[in-house]
Amino acid sequence: MAKLPASPVVAREGRTGLRLAVVALVLILALGSALRLSQVPAKVLSGDEIYSALRISGSSLARVKRELADGRVHPVQAWQAQLRHRPGSRAMDTTLALAQEAPEHPPLYYLAARAWQRQFAADPTDLRLLSALFGIALIPAIALLAWELWQSTAAVLISAALVSVCPLDLLYAQELREYSLWATLTALVAWLLLRAFRTDRRSDWMLYGTGLTALLYTQVLSLGLVAAYSLLPLLPPWRQSRRALLLTHAGALIAFSPWIGVAMQGQMLQSGHNIWTASSLPLPLLSWNWGLNLTRLWLDLDPGGRLISGDEPLQVGLRALAVVGAVLGTGLAWNWLLRQPDRRPAGLLLALLLGSVLPLIVADLLLGGSRSSVARYPQPGYLAVQLAVAGALAHLWLQRRQLALLLAALVLLLGLRSSLEVLATPTWWSKLGNIDQAQIATAVNQWPRPLLISEGYLPRLLALSTQLRQDADLQILPAGALTSATLSLNRPLLLYRPSQAWLGRLPTRPGGFGATPALRQLVRTPSRYPYLPDVDAHTRLWLIQLATNDGPDAQPLERVPGHGGDQDRR
Repeated sequence: MAKLPASPVVAREGRTGLRLAVVALVLILALGSALRLSQVPAKVLSGDEIYSALRISGSSLARVKRELADGRVHPVQAWQAQLRHRPGSRAMDTTLALAQEAPEHPPLYYLAARAWQRQFAADPTDLRLLSALFGIALIPAIALLAWELWQSTAAVLISAALVSVCPLDLLYAQELREYSLWATLTALVAWLLLRAFRTDRRSDWMLYGTGLTALLYTQVLSLGLVAAYSLLPLLPPWRQSRRALLLTHAGALIAFSPWIGVAMQGQMLQSGHNIWTASSLPLPLLSWNWGLNLTRLWLDLDPGGRLISGDEPLQVGLRALAVVGAVLGTGLAWNWLLRQPDRRPAGLLLALLLGSVLPLIVADLLLGGSRSSVARYPQPGYLAVQLAVAGALAHLWLQRRQLALLLAALVLLLGLRSSLEVLATPTWWSKLGNIDQAQIATAVNQWPRPLLISEGYLPRLLALSTQLRQDADLQILPAGALTSATLSLNRPLLLYRPSQAWLGRLPTRPGGFGATPALRQLVRTPSRYPYLPDVDAHTRLWLIQLATNDGPDAQPLERVPGHGGDQDRR
């Protein structure tokens, strides 16, 4: 592979330089580990993490609906118990839950998390430690890949440092989802591929095939990488390995074929639960989101997802400047990479980028949708960008040392500042559906024995239950069951995300629930989904308090101790 002739850390060859490089890498790994392990239990659970917790525990959304969404009042402990290991469940239960409800999520991460849960973790927030460990492993994995690409200590250290302070990598390293494992396996599999190309040994091709199979069983979108990697033998240095590569890919696809069949028949793909990703966005807005996601590799200071908080002209200008700077900087790095005499680093990184990003963009442009705007989907492409920037900075050090040092320091300080901001806040834009959960829990917990009532939103309520006081109760009512008689109970009553149709069903009468005097907004948020007006208008209203009625029509509700369906509403 291409070799950079010098290093910003190793000024001379020998043991002293190697020791300095090892010490620097250990310090980088320590920094990345400290960031990823900080504040892990303090983060709120997102709706997607609730799905993960259910499947890891051996349960399923359908089962929880039967037990909790039955119109009766259930104590908060019954809700919290759904997220813990279910006695008597098996690994097959986790696999079947994924196959039936979410076949786009293969089972490798969830089975690993299930083993971790049985051994170490009781609560879903503790399970995130496994994701954090996978996120830590990304740092040495990216260092291995950088060395295989350039045999440069500079590129190794810069790439490891960029990943260690990257706010986007930090976000997914602290989520109960498979994306930190996906990133780490992506880097390791790319390293194994380059090693197999270099040695052409059967054992190395077998290692690559095993890693590729694990990658596929972590994330279905890895199929795009298989397609992109299959084109690499078109480059002259790798033509002699075409047969070995294609045979290895065929073996990995055969090993993954059972799950492909499951995914084709899965209920979620048939019923369209992920239909929101097919909601088309105007091309300018879609392009702006691409720019935001690219910039989040280096800068992310706003929990609402705008990079920089505020709507004053100064903040808007800085936001635009950050996006333009990230796009230009990335473009310059790729321009350097593509002009190098050795085409192999550019070929591998282009395969990573195009194999993960191009299918999403093409699908959005041809079929409509917003898949490419979802930050977590093109994750292998982010690694390609980080490596390209690391290689360009390492090369720049040889030409203009002070400029390279200034740029590297700027990028690393922005990333570190952003990561510290992420850690200081219990939620972030990646949990947009639950971004106000802590505020809602605080509002509910100010009353003794509160009853929280909703017409759906089962995953959101499960997440909220982890932060509610222990004498709270929750109830899911069908839309037509919400009446003044149903709600006549001598205790604090709160409506969670009520629809206008629900509120309009409350009659105005003396002693009952009047539409104006008896409803008090407790939590109302600013715009969260400006590009989805119908969703945005509904999700701004999170919590309403109702006055209680002690009149003659009062009818107590049945309270169910322990475990118990209305369809979940996102």
